[in-house]
Amino acid sequence: MKEIKKINPHDILDYGIKYFPNFRTGSNPFEFIYAYYLDGKMIGFIDYSIIYEKAEINYIAVSEEYRRKGIGEELLNYFISKLNGVSSVSLEVNVNNEGAIKFYLKNGFVKKAIRKNYYNGEDAYLMVKKLEVI
Repeated sequence: MKEIKKINPHDILDYGIKYFPNFRTGSNPFEFIYAYYLDGKMIGFIDYSIIYEKAEINYIAVSEEYRRKGIGEELLNYFISKLNGVSSVSLEVNVNNEGAIKFYLKNGFVKKAIRKNYYNGEDAYLMVKKLEVI
């Protein structure tokens, strides 16, 4: 049985660090996380912030054995469906992360700019998806 639910950022530290060694979460009052559970086991999450009318994806991760099964897209769509009054979603992605770039392009994001030296000396694309404000 699958379930997507909002969780406390502190409840994800171990899982987040496993997939993102530099994973940080804390006392940001604008940060939220939806976790994806399959048979009671967390297999993915999306960590995002909302500031005024804009949302920013901080992290999105799916356990390796569950990748390419539509779970990331399901998390992304669920997160977007819960946004009210938000006009756009943005994120940064390493220019060398071809799989993630294809995923975001497929899901309606466009490359807007390059962030020089964003990831420890490696560049990142700023990608944005415009939303209909509800």
